[in-house]
Amino acid sequence: MMLTPQIDVAVESAFKYIKNHPKHHLHPGLRKWIYTSFTEALGAKAGQSLHGWLALLAARRVLPIFEAFEVNSPLPQLYLEPGYPHEHMPKALLALAESILRGEVDGNTPELTSFLGKLHYVVGNDWGLREDGVPSNAHYAGVAAFSALMEARGMDLLNQLNHLTMFQSQDNWNSIAGNTMTDDLFVSSAVADTAAEAVMAESKDEHGKLDSDRLYAFWSWWLLGAIPEAYNTAIEK
Repeated sequence: MMLTPQIDVAVESAFKYIKNHPKHHLHPGLRKWIYTSFTEALGAKAGQSLHGWLALLAARRVLPIFEAFEVNSPLPQLYLEPGYPHEHMPKALLALAESILRGEVDGNTPELTSFLGKLHYVVGNDWGLREDGVPSNAHYAGVAAFSALMEARGMDLLNQLNHLTMFQSQDNWNSIAGNTMTDDLFVSSAVADTAAEAVMAESKDEHGKLDSDRLYAFWSWWLLGAIPEAYNTAIEK
């Protein structure tokens, strides 16, 4: 199934941007434009569904990075609260996200909202693993699952993007607007979308070094593969 002309324009423009960018970054402002094109072309309900399926695909792509770390990790489990999630939770969150997108589960019940509020604490503490022992790529892969669930519930994680400013210190303090940040800085803002978390999981090694070839591979897949797949799924539903 072909994308609508409006979505296609946004996707093609973004692909040209990452292809020509010297390090192949896709700035959050361009993703915001793409997400907006979903709802403008399809309406609020179908556009949000497309956004949610896209987030789910991105988080599932990098989930093995988290799981591979845990399988090989000698770190002890530090359960943060009895009965609360631990290292298997990212996979469970993605299953829940899919159930919400399929209309099988209500994603906005008070119980789920309360649970997710507490889950912020668990995510921030690396799912009960020792924080100093979790590689950055595995951390981002786990957070991507949480973000995907948020987007599957219809949350726009970039809704404050135009109001976001961060400061980076090099020789001087430089102010950087949210829509022009690169994702290696953006993921530290606590308002990043699933795509940002996922691309950092795939593009950084366990020591935190960023690989521009991996950035290009991820964004090429996200734009030219994942968006059409999510679009077809959302339209079928």
